[in-house]
Amino acid sequence: MVTMLMKRKITTTRKSRSRRKRRMNHDEENEEEKRKKEGMSVMIKSRRRRMSLRIMMTILTMMMMMMMMMMMMMMMMMTRMMMMMMMMMMMMMMMMMIFDDDDDDDDDKCDAAAAAAAAAAAAADDDDDDDDDDDDDDDDDDDDDSLIIIILLEIMLAQTCPTDKLLNFITSMNAITQSKRVIVLC
Repeated sequence: MVTMLMKRKITTTRKSRSRRKRRMNHDEENEEEKRKKEGMSVMIKSRRRRMSLRIMMTILTMMMMMMMMMMMMMMMMMTRMMMMMMMMMMMMMMMMMIFDDDDDDDDDKCDAAAAAAAAAAAAADDDDDDDDDDDDDDDDDDDDDSLIIIILLEIMLAQTCPTDKLLNFITSMNAITQSKRVIVLC
C-alpha cells in the first residue's frame, strides 16, 4: 500500500510539473505574440502619425502660399511672373516634403508626386484666365516603361509665346525623345 501511494504521488507530481511547464511555455508564447502585436501597432501608429503630419504640413504650406497670392493680387502688386514663380516654389516644396521620407514605398511616392503635380497644374490653370487653351501632346506610344517627361512651360504673355512656336517646341521635344511621351503642363 505504501509503495502504491508513493507511486501515485510521484506520478501526480510529474503530471503537475509537466502541466506547469506547458502553462509557462504557453504564457511565454502568448507574451511574445502580444509584444509582437504591440510593436507592430506602435510602428503602424508612428507611420500614420508621420504621414498625417506631412500631409498637414503640405496643406498648411499650400494654404499659406495661396493666402499670400490672394493678398498680393488684392493689393495689385502681383505680376504674372511673380505668380508663376510662387507656383513653382510651392510645387518644389511639396515635392521635397513628399520625397523626404525614406521608409515609404516608391509606388506611394510616385502616386503622391503625381497627385501633387496634378494639383499644382490645376491651380495654375485656375489662375491663368487670359491664356490660350492647353496644348496637349497626342502621342500614340502607350508603353508602360516609356519615360514621361513633365515640362512646366511658363507662358507669361500670349504675344511673347504664340501657339505655333509652342507646337514647334513640342514637336522638337518629341523628335529628341522619339519613343518617349512628353506631357506639357501649362
